[in-house]
Amino acid sequence: MVHVVSGQLMNQQDPSGMPSDGIPNEWKPNDWITSEIHSRLSRLASAIGIDQDELVVAAGNTLANHPSWASGQADLQLGSRPWIAVVSSHLGHNPVLHRDVCRNLAQAMIQCRRRNGVLLVAEGSAIQPWAMRAAELFGVPVIQIVVGVDEAASDTLTLRIQTPDSVNLLRDEAVVYLADRVDAVYVRCKGKIAQAVSARVKTRQDATTRVATTSLPKCAAKELIQAGAIGWIHIQHVQAQVQVQPLDHEPTFADDWMHQDGEWLIHCTRACDGAWPGQTESQYRDELLLNADAPVRPPLETLQRIIRSRRLIASAIASTKAYPVVCFSSVALADLLIARSYRPHLKRWDYEPWGIAIRKSAAISTGVQQVIYGVATDRKQIRAADQFRFQAVGKTYDWTSEKEWRFEGDLRLDALDPSDLRVFVASSSGKQQIEKHCPWKISVV
Repeated sequence: MVHVVSGQLMNQQDPSGMPSDGIPNEWKPNDWITSEIHSRLSRLASAIGIDQDELVVAAGNTLANHPSWASGQADLQLGSRPWIAVVSSHLGHNPVLHRDVCRNLAQAMIQCRRRNGVLLVAEGSAIQPWAMRAAELFGVPVIQIVVGVDEAASDTLTLRIQTPDSVNLLRDEAVVYLADRVDAVYVRCKGKIAQAVSARVKTRQDATTRVATTSLPKCAAKELIQAGAIGWIHIQHVQAQVQVQPLDHEPTFADDWMHQDGEWLIHCTRACDGAWPGQTESQYRDELLLNADAPVRPPLETLQRIIRSRRLIASAIASTKAYPVVCFSSVALADLLIARSYRPHLKRWDYEPWGIAIRKSAAISTGVQQVIYGVATDRKQIRAADQFRFQAVGKTYDWTSEKEWRFEGDLRLDALDPSDLRVFVASSSGKQQIEKHCPWKISVV
C-alpha cells in the first residue's frame, strides 16, 4: 500500500480495508487518487525496488482541490488522462540544438492535446522551463513532479514523492517511471536520462517511449532505439557558427569617408547565433517554440534589426558581464576590412563588411568613450564609473591595434543627426534589402 498525504485534506478515519475499485479508503477525500494513479505509483515503487508501503506521496492543496481532479466528467479528470512526460539532458548553449528541441517540444504538445493528455515534468530538470512554457503556449495541462521534501510555493499542480533515505530517486527517474508515455527530446550518452529511459524500455518492452535522434556525437538515441525505443524524427544537426566566407567581390571602398582614419567610429555587425542581444530567455524560448527557423542569423539580418529598432544593443561579449557595452573602432573602415582575419578560437571573423559608422565628434557628444588599455592588474586602479572602458591588452593578440571606443548600455541612433551616420553593406543586393527602411546613407564596400 502506498502512503498518501494530502495536506489538510488527509482523512484517515477509516484506514483499513480495500474497496473493490482497488483504491485504499484513506485516498478517498476529494477523489484525487484514481485507480490509474495508484497503478502508476505502484509501477514507480517496483521500478526503484522498494515496497509500495515505503513510498510516500503528497499532493499540494492546489492539486487536490483542482476541479480537474474532483470533476465527475471523465475527460476532465487529469488523473485518468494519459500522463506524457518530456525529458531531456542538459541543452547547454548550442542554439541549433535549442531549435531542434523546441521543434520536437512543439510537436509533442500538439500530440499531447490530441491524446487529451497531461504533461508530466520534473521540477528543476533541464527541460522544465522549456516544457512548461511550451505547455502554456499550446494549452496543455501540467503536473509537476517533486522528489523529496520541498515546501516552495508553486502555482503549478504538483505531486510530491518521497522515498526512504536509503533510496536515491532522481527527479527525472520519477517522471520516466510514472508516465504512460515518454518523449525524450534529447538524450546524451551515459547520462542519467539515458539510464532512466533505457531501464524503462527494457522493463516495459512496448512502444510508449520515443527518443529524438540527432547527429550529435554524444547522442544516445541510436543505442536506445536498438534497445527498443521508438525513433523520433531524424534531425540533421549543423554546428552553429559563422561560416568562413570571403567577400563576393573585390571591395572598392569608393566613398571617401571609408578611408578617413579617426574620423568615424565603426561598429561591425556579426551573425547572431542564439538569443538576440537584449532578448530575455523567455522571449528566446517563445521565438523557437513558435517559429523553429534556424537561430543563426546572418550579419545582414542583425543589421536589419538595428535599423528597425534605431538602436545598438549592448552586450558583454567584449567586456565583463557586469558592464554591457556597444563597441566601436576608430580605424578607417577600409583599413579595418582589408586587414580582417578569422579567429578560430572565437569561430568568427574579427570584422564583417556590414554595420554602422558614427562620426566621432557626434559619438563623443552622446557619451562614447575611448577604451582604457592595460594589464589585468590595472583594472583595480580604475574608478568604478570607468570600469566598462577597461580592456586587457592581450597576450597572443594586441588588442590596442583596434583603437576601440565603447558606450555603456544601449545607444539610441535616432538621437543622432542623420548626417552623422553611415550604414555599410557588403553587396548591392544587401543595400536593396535595407534601403526602404533605412533613414541613413548606405554605402557598399
